[in-house]
Amino acid sequence: MQEFQCVEPVGYGRPLTLSLEMTPDTTTIATALCAYLVAHVLAPGVTIGPDSDLAALDIDSVTMVELAMHIEEQFGIEVPMQLLSSEHIPTVRAFAQCAITQGRKL
Repeated sequence: MQEFQCVEPVGYGRPLTLSLEMTPDTTTIATALCAYLVAHVLAPGVTIGPDSDLAALDIDSVTMVELAMHIEEQFGIEVPMQLLSSEHIPTVRAFAQCAITQGRKL
């Protein structure tokens, strides 16, 4: 997180500090999830994209938790554990969207 502080005091004699926190979008998180799956989970040569079906890729509950932890580490977003199933999250894009809409920023 970047912080900026005004040189001149503003309002009540205290400096104003602004924090710029960027919230990632669905595409950014989906891309990171695809990269993680290719690097750590999938067999060599398997291709994946944002609309890839997680169940068809044999992504199990342990891997779903790994993906949630990856989102937490990379983006500071905690994904609710009760949502981590291919029934609730069928694709990589859906996982990313869930992180944005249901996740909690840490």
